[in-house]
Amino acid sequence: MKKAFIFDMDGVLIDTEKLYLKYWKIAGKEAGYDIKDQYVLGIRSLPAVLAREKMKSYLGQEFDYDGIKQKRRQMMEEHIKENGVERKAGAVELLTYLKEEGYVIGVATATELIRAKGYLEQIEILPFFDAVISAHMVEKGKPEPDIYEYAAKQLGVEVSKCYAVEDSKNGVTAAYRAGCQTIAIKDLDEPDEETLSMCVTKVNRLDEIISYLENNKKKQESN
Repeated sequence: MKKAFIFDMDGVLIDTEKLYLKYWKIAGKEAGYDIKDQYVLGIRSLPAVLAREKMKSYLGQEFDYDGIKQKRRQMMEEHIKENGVERKAGAVELLTYLKEEGYVIGVATATELIRAKGYLEQIEILPFFDAVISAHMVEKGKPEPDIYEYAAKQLGVEVSKCYAVEDSKNGVTAAYRAGCQTIAIKDLDEPDEETLSMCVTKVNRLDEIISYLENNKKKQESN
């Protein structure tokens, strides 16, 4: 029976969430707004329509989400152009293990498809993936389940046979609602109790998932 792993990208495979946080705060400050860490953490993985509403609920209806986001994007792109993007610890080790174990592997990200593939190619892991799915390819983004349901279909695997790896509450919620076996990974903050209740386990880095899978395999073999 086919089995799959589906990964969120930002904060899971690539270390970019810290850049979103940094440049949202700088762009907001230049426009006269104090964008707190929790505001940026709260919009992780959300499509623009929901992120816009949430930011306005924090900062007022006059908050120029699109203008400030564009400024944030420009600064972040300049940073990446100069410094590149960083691969998250343990990514290659886990992806290599999954391929050896016969998993099909996908990405489910809110990032536009061309940019997502560019980042994955830059950190030299794009060939590991059988499908890269952007939220722009489905009707509703995270926390709705659409992207995980679509990714499972593209990979040819029942959604219940898919593991999902997410760093944000919005992402975990999407994967859980779809019926994935969801793994939380710590990035900028610790997952709260509600988030953990939707997960089969929580890890601090990607290669810790190998031990989790190996332990599960041993349990199945002993039954």
